[in-house]
Amino acid sequence: MPELALPASSTASATPTPFSRLLHAACLALGVLAWCRLAPAYGQVLKPSPEASPDFYQDWASARNFRIGMPVYSRHDLTMPIHLGREQQDWEKDIQYNAHPPTSVLLAMPFSYLKLPEAVLAWNLLTIAALLGALGIVAANLPELRTLFLPVALFLPFCLPIYGNFQQGQWTLVLVLLTTAAWALERSDRPILAGVLIGAAASMKLFPAYLLVYLAARRRWRGVLAAGLTMALLAAVTVGVLGISTYRDYWTIVLPSLERFRSYAFNHSFAGFWHKLFDPSSERGWVAAVWPSPAVARWGTIASDAVLTAVVAMFAFRARSRDETDLAFAIAATAMLLVSPITWDYSLPMLIVPIAVAARSAMTAPWLGAALLPILIVFGLPQSTLLAWALAHRTPGPATPGFILGMPSLVFYAMAAMLVALVVRAAGVVKPTPSA
Repeated sequence: MPELALPASSTASATPTPFSRLLHAACLALGVLAWCRLAPAYGQVLKPSPEASPDFYQDWASARNFRIGMPVYSRHDLTMPIHLGREQQDWEKDIQYNAHPPTSVLLAMPFSYLKLPEAVLAWNLLTIAALLGALGIVAANLPELRTLFLPVALFLPFCLPIYGNFQQGQWTLVLVLLTTAAWALERSDRPILAGVLIGAAASMKLFPAYLLVYLAARRRWRGVLAAGLTMALLAAVTVGVLGISTYRDYWTIVLPSLERFRSYAFNHSFAGFWHKLFDPSSERGWVAAVWPSPAVARWGTIASDAVLTAVVAMFAFRARSRDETDLAFAIAATAMLLVSPITWDYSLPMLIVPIAVAARSAMTAPWLGAALLPILIVFGLPQSTLLAWALAHRTPGPATPGFILGMPSLVFYAMAAMLVALVVRAAGVVKPTPSA
């Protein structure tokens, strides 16, 4: 595959000037001040209190369930008195079962030998290393962005999705490392290893399997096969340790119980958008539908997902140069979150590669940089704080469709805007395949 030649404007912009040195020094100073100010808040969430139940409790408790002979996917109201020594609180009852696939339980098994606060701390330290590894991979593959590293260091502590991952002990940053490494391997013409990493990520959470659309459209069949074999192997190992009943419970009990999360106000995928408007059943009357119709919500989601997947496949199929394939992968990774049944705020770090590719493209397309800035601001906004403010200033009663189409949908709009910007840029870069 031919190397990507840097545009002259990119090369020139990499030459430091007195102004750029001053700007970088100011960013570094502000970044140090930001970290000094916010480090205590991060320190508090890295290791939760013994009474807390962050999201990592789900896999930690499931692993402990297996060790004491309980079904892996036992209800949390049964396991919390055993593992935490207290009853489940009302605000915790929205999540009845561990929502994660059995392989994630298997991988969490070593942490189950620790008490929950220590287990979350150990997990968070691992995910910090994963985040740094992903950023390092991006830096190594897109050296044109080195002038942006200090601004990133400035804004990173203000990134609420990053904070949320540590607060909840999420898997997202591990998935970020795996998918970022898969992107780097595929662009270096090593599709088999890329497929292995995508398969591993899909075994921990199902939605990264969407990246196989990119590999298939690129005709990287060895990568697709490697992903399938990796998923099969990890499933076999998981069955060998946890038993086949664990998978049966996951598919017949857990997955059906997750359907109601599709219409939550802060589900930022296509499914969330359509269900909030036409089937907001899980909001317990808090949201008024435009027109109550589960069928419209379901088919609207299916149609949106299908159209977007066709767009992803088209750009991946036509991509030839490294610049083209980077844009195609960025489109696929952004689409992955939009077509996922459930996408929360803390899923947004999965967009590290799309953001980096867009930032590089902005060096020769200034309009893309102008579009990217407000998108990133929306991604970093404290959604819960904005919602509390918006609720305090609305009229009493169920939230109207106009309200739901406002602040609660900002992240969905920002992801859609990023997708459109990448597609427009790719349409100007990707050339039709020449006829033989």
